[in-house]
Amino acid sequence: MKFYGHLIGLIAVVSALSANAADVGVRIGDYWFNPTNVVIRPMDRIIWTNGVSNTHDATRPGLFASGNLGLNATFAFRFTNAGYYPYVCQRHIATRPQQTGTVSVVNISLGPITTTETNAHFEVRGGRQGLRAVVEAGGALTAFAPLATNIFPASGTLQFTNSAPPATNRLYRARAIP
Repeated sequence: MKFYGHLIGLIAVVSALSANAADVGVRIGDYWFNPTNVVIRPMDRIIWTNGVSNTHDATRPGLFASGNLGLNATFAFRFTNAGYYPYVCQRHIATRPQQTGTVSVVNISLGPITTTETNAHFEVRGGRQGLRAVVEAGGALTAFAPLATNIFPASGTLQFTNSAPPATNRLYRARAIP
């Protein structure tokens, strides 16, 4: 009976994570992927769609392989772990080595926010070196707008300072960008 309780709890956690997951489309053309570089969160899914009559594939050896995709065929893969995943069209890699793409799965978080009367200081954690992140601000009824963009250093932690006076009803978020 105890086993079933743990199993139900695990299913609830996986369901909650999947509920917040996003689907991101990547188009396949003759010897290209668009977008070439994608940044997603853990539990997001990439859906590759071949938009041309030539057969193509999306392959990350040891992780996923779409097999041959004909015109309008799709392949989906859900990324569960943070990491950097280059992939290729295995069918054409020898003759068209430019047909490559990358998926960066990041789980960045907005750390402590300290505010004064004249500025707000943010810490963003969890990015790999070279990944770009943006801190955005918005309100309950307003769209989010970027405050600052920067590139993660080797430490995996970014520091941002916004020189505008912080508003009391402002919401902040951080996200990775390609």
